[in-house]
Amino acid sequence: MKKNFNYGLAILKTILAFYVVKTHFFNRNSTKNKIWVYFLVKNRRIHVPCFFIISFSLNYKCLISKDSKKNYKRFERLLIPYILWPIIVYSINYIFSKYNNMKIQFTLKNLITQIILGFGIIGPLWFQTDLMATIIIFLIIIYIFKRHYFFIFYFLMMISYFIEYSKIHQHFFFQYFKHDGSFTIVREIMMIPFAVIGFTFGAFDILNKIKSMRFQVFIFSVIIFILIDFFNVFIVLGDYNGIEINILSICLIFTFCSLPFEKIKNIYIKSMIRYATRYTPGIYYLQNFVK
Repeated sequence: MKKNFNYGLAILKTILAFYVVKTHFFNRNSTKNKIWVYFLVKNRRIHVPCFFIISFSLNYKCLISKDSKKNYKRFERLLIPYILWPIIVYSINYIFSKYNNMKIQFTLKNLITQIILGFGIIGPLWFQTDLMATIIIFLIIIYIFKRHYFFIFYFLMMISYFIEYSKIHQHFFFQYFKHDGSFTIVREIMMIPFAVIGFTFGAFDILNKIKSMRFQVFIFSVIIFILIDFFNVFIVLGDYNGIEINILSICLIFTFCSLPFEKIKNIYIKSMIRYATRYTPGIYYLQNFVK
């Protein structure tokens, strides 16, 4: 059993995967259980940023390594389900529609658009598109700029913030490029800061180092999360825009990383956690099938 396995991150990823599903199927107009409704609606933007931060933190060494095979295998693990899933949904829809003499919902053009731009058949797969696109961007920057790639990453981060707060991306892409792919491109701009944050965490091994002062980190993260979430300290831009959602995501990740899950002595419980949390991507893809 690996000693450096981060149980906090693994559990958080699984919880967030179910949260994504809940967010996509949740009726925001429901009046039942108002506290739960408020929490879901208020924090529905937090799961994807956390996934991006965690992904780039855990894969920092892979990104900076000169081992092309390692990077290829990682990309392959993302690409295969990304291509196969739309094909499966398209095929099932085609067969079902033909069998029942119904109008075919998705065309071949939708399938091609989905694979190229991440939109057309399965909307939530924009995440996978932008994740792969960001990995490619990072690998290119690391290859070209070598020792100075950190400067370029933070420069891109500042540009992203400028675009978000000026709302250039919303006016430009949605008004002049009225295509489903615009949605994926706009979200890519939003994801850059989260990728840079995760990459930084991985470079300095921050998510493991905070365990040495877990109590202070836990208290601080919870307090900051509550202050920002309930008192609107920052300008709320909506979607995944703005520094506010960056800090909330960091606080949530720090909270789970500071919890002493690794001190669980029962080896069977630990094995069960490790086994169950391996299938987080499966939760995400299955909800796409249901939708």
